[in-house]
Amino acid sequence: MTYQLLLVEDHEEQRDALILQIKQRCPTVEIITAGSVAEATSLLEKRQLHLTVLDLGLPDGGGFNVLERIRKGIGRTPLDSPVAVYSALDPDAVAHIAEHRGASGYFPKTRAGLAELLDWIERTLFELRIQKLRSGEPTSTRGSRDPSRRSRSLA
Repeated sequence: MTYQLLLVEDHEEQRDALILQIKQRCPTVEIITAGSVAEATSLLEKRQLHLTVLDLGLPDGGGFNVLERIRKGIGRTPLDSPVAVYSALDPDAVAHIAEHRGASGYFPKTRAGLAELLDWIERTLFELRIQKLRSGEPTSTRGSRDPSRRSRSLA
């Protein structure tokens, strides 16, 4: 099974750089991108997405609107699908709000934050594969690594 990651980032250069970093660490994940709340909402309604990386500053509203839609159950994306907030906003102010609204983790847009986000993505994909195996559903583990690395998960 190929896992689909929704990357919601409106800055093209940052989005492209993040895609490259994710693909280097998790080559089997399919990355679907959105640059706005409207695009993300449309994708969430049409596709079953397994995890989301979410910027908060989007041109047509806050990224928390996307998180809220996921947690309320939109389209085919599971209510409990993991969501990481990746933002340049003040972590002291935003991390608590992200946790309160149901984010799985908050990662600042810094070099250290990027490393932690990549660890989180790798670990989350690994955990999704384990859940599938336990449920008896077939899953592909090609290209997966044991992601037993430190991360700033909020859960």
